[in-house]
Amino acid sequence: LIVINGINRWTLLSGVVFVVLVAIAVVLVGQYEHLPPVDEVAGFFGANAGRISTGGYVGTVAAFFLLWFAGSLRGVLRRTRVVDSSLADIAFGGVVAGAVLLAVAFSGLQGMAMRVATGGIGADAVAVMNDSWSQMIGLAMPVAMAACCAATGLVVVRTGLLPGWFGWLSVIIGVGLLTPLSYAVLALAILWTGLLSLWLFARSGGEDAVPAVPTGAKSAA
Repeated sequence: LIVINGINRWTLLSGVVFVVLVAIAVVLVGQYEHLPPVDEVAGFFGANAGRISTGGYVGTVAAFFLLWFAGSLRGVLRRTRVVDSSLADIAFGGVVAGAVLLAVAFSGLQGMAMRVATGGIGADAVAVMNDSWSQMIGLAMPVAMAACCAATGLVVVRTGLLPGWFGWLSVIIGVGLLTPLSYAVLALAILWTGLLSLWLFARSGGEDAVPAVPTGAKSAA
């Protein structure tokens, strides 16, 4: 059981807020066909510029809560004190990188939608930029999140912070994020973030800020 007091405990729920906001953003943007025809992309953005702009804004704000969860997660992992702290740092770095990529991609989508609404950008440019932002979320962000999932999973397996099956599932998701199926696995990783957020919140609490070390956990070498 990890014991965390005050507002620090509630910040663990920032992962849940991230999941909710990014889901709203994905629905609002609504264009995820792989390499659609140039005219189709430009027409879609032209017809839905306002909605896409709103989705871009919501997605960018979602990155803030992912960043906050990154710090909260590192705090929990460091409190175990039975594994090399580098794993907590790797998990933290992965989430931070993922949040930055998410913010850049969604803010780019918003900017492009605003430009399309004014008629100040050509169809070819719209298609190229759309592909770039899509790859940033579907290819680059999974690489960053892979580090978080794998490192967190290893901590769970070694400490018993959460059930062992969740630790191994986390590692498997991390590996999956490095494969050509990263687009699909990313959706699973986002849900994983929400579940991890809720689970850590549920297992935390109390008046002391000192964690209990799981029985039988091995000390770091």
